[in-house]
Amino acid sequence: CIQAASALRLSICASLRKMLAYVFLVLIPLALASNNDQQVGRSKYYKEFDDDSLTRMFKGEKDTALVIYGDSCSHCQELSEPQEKAAKKILKLTDTINFARIDIFRFRKATVTKVLSKNEAFKNLLEEEGDEQSLQAPSMYFVKKGGEEVIKVPHGELGWSYNWKKLVKWLKENGSNFPNKKTQKEL
Repeated sequence: CIQAASALRLSICASLRKMLAYVFLVLIPLALASNNDQQVGRSKYYKEFDDDSLTRMFKGEKDTALVIYGDSCSHCQELSEPQEKAAKKILKLTDTINFARIDIFRFRKATVTKVLSKNEAFKNLLEEEGDEQSLQAPSMYFVKKGGEEVIKVPHGELGWSYNWKKLVKWLKENGSNFPNKKTQKEL
């Protein structure tokens, strides 16, 4: 009788642990992600990507600026307008860059990590950053043409405080095929 009670208690504890893990790992993050009724919204310059189109883009002949965002993330919403302005300015200067973004709340971090890890350079960068630091929203990665090199855009260069010019400057300095003779006035 004592053994049966002990086994029952262990079974209840295991079920309780599973239920708590589900609440903390699934339900609470979903609730936090959806507590903002604002949205980043559609982009004129950034293409919305899924796993197949992102993999094809990395193998292409253009650099790629990839934004990791969450549609209901307030920081992402703040950055959306300056990032749009920066993309517009860069695309006036050159057509050698793609602008892409992927909603980490919609596709889930594990799925996005799996997709990006198909690219060896991205996989190495994500391993260097560690799980806690990788693929946080908002963040931006710069993939050189052909996908051979991936650089995380420094957080201060993402366009904070509506300073889209810092992002333009960073992209120009790190891009593969940008015209070099643009004056400061053209920025």
